[in-house]
Amino acid sequence: MAKDYALRIPKEIEEQLARCTDSMRQAIKGRLMEIARVASRRVATRPKASGAPPLRFYVFEGYRIFYRLERSKRSVVVLDLRPETA
Repeated sequence: MAKDYALRIPKEIEEQLARCTDSMRQAIKGRLMEIARVASRRVATRPKASGAPPLRFYVFEGYRIFYRLERSKRSVVVLDLRPETA
């Protein structure tokens, strides 16, 4: 059985998360854990093209979370968290 993907959130992103509401934090972390779970089960896939933008998803009213899958380290790394501006 393959090793599960870990979730890595840099300290500065953790500090941003701490300023969010509890429901926002739960929604973001829940989605990231789901991404890690799916990545752990995925059989070898084609790697993302170099230079491609990081993956992202949106939570509630426009929070945008950028992340990267590090297959060599088997982890989901959060790159950025910010409110979406119009």
